[in-house]
Amino acid sequence: MKKSIILLIGIIVSITASAQNVMRVELNDGTVAKYPTADVKQITFEEDMPVGTPVDLGLPSGTLWADFNVGASKPSEPGNYYGWGETETHTLYSWENYTLYDYDNEVWIKWEGDSLDFGNTDIDVAHVKWGGQWRTPSCAQYKELAEYCTWTLTEEDGMRGYKVTGKNGNSIFIPFNGVITDHIQSVGVIGNYWSSSRYKDPEYLGYALFIAPGEDMEDSLDPDACAYRYYGYGIRPVIGNYMETKKFEAVDMALPSGTKWANMNIGATSPEKAGNIYAWAEVEVKDTYSKENYSFYDAATQTFEPVGEQRESIYYNVAEEMNDTVNVYDIQGSGYDMAAHELGENWTTPTLEQYGELMQYCTWTWTTQNGVNGYLVTASNNNSIFLPAAGIYINEDISGNGISFYYWTANMPSSTSDQAYQFVGYRDYATSLMPGNRFSGCPVRAVCK
Repeated sequence: MKKSIILLIGIIVSITASAQNVMRVELNDGTVAKYPTADVKQITFEEDMPVGTPVDLGLPSGTLWADFNVGASKPSEPGNYYGWGETETHTLYSWENYTLYDYDNEVWIKWEGDSLDFGNTDIDVAHVKWGGQWRTPSCAQYKELAEYCTWTLTEEDGMRGYKVTGKNGNSIFIPFNGVITDHIQSVGVIGNYWSSSRYKDPEYLGYALFIAPGEDMEDSLDPDACAYRYYGYGIRPVIGNYMETKKFEAVDMALPSGTKWANMNIGATSPEKAGNIYAWAEVEVKDTYSKENYSFYDAATQTFEPVGEQRESIYYNVAEEMNDTVNVYDIQGSGYDMAAHELGENWTTPTLEQYGELMQYCTWTWTTQNGVNGYLVTASNNNSIFLPAAGIYINEDISGNGISFYYWTANMPSSTSDQAYQFVGYRDYATSLMPGNRFSGCPVRAVCK
C-alpha cells in the first residue's frame, strides 16, 4: 500500500496565475496531460509502504500472520509506532495529542462503528495502510498465537526477538520493538504490539502483546497485557476473522451440591478450545507427556509417588447407574491442584463426586459447536457448558482429537500408583470415570462453589 501526502486544489490554485484554469502535468517521458482545475478535487503524492506476506502457522482459527510489522520492510525491523486506534505516527505520544481523546474537554472521540474492537474499521492502521484483508489482531488472536505456537528467543539481523513456530513448522519473527512515549526506548529489550481490542472499563486501556527475554515464558509472554492507549506500540497485522475473547466464568448447573462449572477449559480462549494440557498433579504445561519426564515417577526404582490426602470417595458407576465407594488420593485445593494453581479464587479440579453429579443431573448431547465436536451438557435450569473432544496426549502425539475427550479429576486410586481417574467421553459411547496413566496429557475443566 501507499502512504499519501495530500495537497488541496486550493493550494495549487493559489500558487498559479489567476488567469490559468488548466493544470498541466508533464511526465519524464515527455507526455503531457491537462486537467481543468475546476474538475480536480485534490492532488496526492504517494510513496510505497511495503506490505507483508501472510504466513500460515496452522492455527485452529485459520488466522494468517504477517511476516513483518507495519512500517517495516523485513521481519527484523521494528517498523512504525502508533497509538491504539491511530493510523498516523507522532514524534511524541501523550494524551494531549492522542487523536481519540479530547484532552481539553476530557471526552473520548468515537468512531464509526465504535465498539470494544476497531478491527477492519477506518481507525485500523493495518487495514488502512496495507488494505485488502489485513487487520490488527484481536486480543484473542494473540492468545491463540501464544497457546498454539512455540516461542524461541533468538536474533535476526542483530535484532533480538522471538521466533514463533506453528505446529505445521512455519514460523514468523517478532522483534523486540520497544515503545515510544516522549522518546523511543527499550528497542532490542522488550516488544509491545497493539491488539484491536480495548477494555470496557477503564476505557483508557487497550489490550496488547508484551514480550521480553526470559527463561519463564509466563513472565516473558503476555498476550493480553494492558497499556494506556496513547502509547506508541507496533502493529503486526493478520488476515482472519475477529476472534472474540470469551470471559472465563462460573455456570450454575442447578446441582444439589451447589457446584458451579467453568464455561471453558483452563487456558482456553473459548469453550471450544482445549486450553492447557497437564499431566496429573503437575501444574505446568509441557511439550512432551511421558513416564520419563513425569514429576512423580522415579526411574531408578520404576515407581510412582502417590500424591494427595487419602480418603473415601463416591464413584458413580455409569453402567450400573449407581454409586460405589472407593478409596482415593485427593489433590483438590492442594498445591498439586492444576485448577487452583492456575486460577486461584476458589477454583479447583473436580473430584469423582462432582463429575458423578454432573453425569446424573444433566443431559448429555454429542454435538458440533463452532466446528468442534464434543458434548453439550445441559442442566435442568437450561444453562449449559460445552466439553470439546480434545483427545489425549501421549509423548508428543495427540490421540482421539475430535472423537473423544479425557479430563483430569482430582483423584487417583489408592490401589494403584501409576494411574489417576479421568472423565472420559466418546462420540459413540456414554461418558464414564476410569483410571488412566498419570503421565498422559489432559485438559482440566475447573469447578467452584
